Amino acid sequence: MMRRSSPPSSQATPPVPEIVESKESKQEWEYEVVSDLGKDLKARLNELGADGWVLTATEPAFIFRRPKKVEPSTFRAPVGFAAPRS
Repeated sequence: MMRRSSPPSSQATPPVPEIVESKESKQEWEYEVVSDLGKDLKARLNELGADGWVLTATEPAFIFRRPKKVEPSTFRAPVGFAAPRS
């Protein structure tokens, strides 16, 4: 015979982990707003996509975004394991 477990008590809720964001881990975006994509819609969308733009909205205009480029002087390499030695 199977035993059924009782439902969890409403008073025993698990703690919610705190999410800590540092400035280094926060993604920054740049946006491009285009009101007219021209006659060759496919070609223009492919051109924007090749430049890293992703369509995010179509109203009130075509709104694209891509990750903001990090300036080399402010770039900090990730810390991790070294490459395996041969």
